Amino acid sequence: MKSIYFIFFSLLLIGIYSFSSAKKQEVDSTQNNAALIENDTMKIDYGQHKELLDILALLPDDYGVQQFNWPQKERMAMVEFIKKENYWSDSIIRIEQITPQMIQLSKQNVQWTLAIYQFQENDYFLVTDENYEGKEDVQTFNYIKEQFSPTKMVNYFEEYFDELHIIPEDFCMEIVPDPSQRRHYDFTEKDLVKISLIDVKKDELSIAELKGNTVQLNVNREKRSFDADSTYWSNPTQK
Repeated sequence: MKSIYFIFFSLLLIGIYSFSSAKKQEVDSTQNNAALIENDTMKIDYGQHKELLDILALLPDDYGVQQFNWPQKERMAMVEFIKKENYWSDSIIRIEQITPQMIQLSKQNVQWTLAIYQFQENDYFLVTDENYEGKEDVQTFNYIKEQFSPTKMVNYFEEYFDELHIIPEDFCMEIVPDPSQRRHYDFTEKDLVKISLIDVKKDELSIAELKGNTVQLNVNREKRSFDADSTYWSNPTQK
């Protein structure tokens, strides 16, 4: 009789343990899924980012979105979703960061950024930055009275690298032979652009006599341009 009770009690304990283990696995799975959804989801107040998102939706396909391969109809659908729901969730096209003036997204091994700078009413300067396999492709555009037009980046940014040089530029170009692939653009701060030379460190280039490896530009709305504000040494990273 005792053996029957013992067998029954043992089976009961096994059943309880099996049920508890299954419930624990279910809870763990739910928690993992919730964390995954949370990581792919970003809350976005459409009202605070309206100008940026509306321009993102209207940007033509051949305006700096080539490697990212993000058709306009998909961008328009994304913006419409954010407008209604005030968040974005997608495991393929992920929003890495967003401010009222810039949005940075990633898809597979491509990172893409759009930054907008308002000079006057209905007059914007746009910058797209595609980072593909460590190489940055920066393009600039005008958006005036709801019309897009390309413009040469050299007219806005290139001349400011003279601010870094104490000695002739051609000497420094020998040290940085391919500057177009060794620059990092930072558009995160309002009305500012920071451009840095990748891998150019102060202690490694004492003979070059550079003022720094980073130039900070401020928006000049009156002149519809940018002014060099300061040069300094930094440790830029390129993703």
